[in-house]
Amino acid sequence: MAHCSSTIRTVIDEDFVNSSSDLCILANVHFSDGSPVRREPEVRYLGCYLNEASSVDKELNQRIAVCMQILRKLHIFWRHSECPDAVKLLALEAVLRSKLLYGLASLQLNPTHMERSDTFQLKGYRKILRMETTYVNRANTNA
Repeated sequence: MAHCSSTIRTVIDEDFVNSSSDLCILANVHFSDGSPVRREPEVRYLGCYLNEASSVDKELNQRIAVCMQILRKLHIFWRHSECPDAVKLLALEAVLRSKLLYGLASLQLNPTHMERSDTFQLKGYRKILRMETTYVNRANTNA
């Protein structure tokens, strides 16, 4: 079990302050045996990556990559099953949307991140509905 000392000291690293104009606050956190808790620049906690910069990019990239693998694995189901498109769309929503968005509700997503997740969702819709990509047919916009 980790303990935090009662004094929190402010450490000012010249390179850090010059690059981001922020202060880094470190606490003297240690285990009950006195050994210090190792600091990591990035950790995985409850299925999400947390880093010192609070950047969402790596987490979102990793989730989209996993969902793309699942989308490719379900290609046979999307293209060759006898299910109506409505059932396929429900499967897309149930599997891929939950896989992509689980745990992201607590993150601050900027418009670029939201656009990337929307684009991925539209890619799934186009695959199910047998529509060409926007690169091939400009009438199929992402709007």
